Amino acid sequence: MEYYNAEDILFLKDRIGVITHGSVRVKSHQQGIMTPYTIGRYSKGQILGHGQSDNNITTNPQTWFTCFDDNTEIVFFDQKTFNKLWSL
Repeated sequence: MEYYNAEDILFLKDRIGVITHGSVRVKSHQQGIMTPYTIGRYSKGQILGHGQSDNNITTNPQTWFTCFDDNTEIVFFDQKTFNKLWSL
């Protein structure tokens, strides 16, 4: 479990995260490095870094995350463990 403040940049580091408190702004540079656009605001219960659950939105290398709220809490899993839980 990790905690973040508003505007902190979040790095997944080959992990999968489940937001348990707060929210995260998801942005992309797919249309150009100088024109990032906001994909959405992910909040409690949403998953970051799991391509199967979000059509590869949060696994795209041109996607990045900033925390929207102070005290955002995210529980991280390694990919193997999360995929095992996901299959159940």
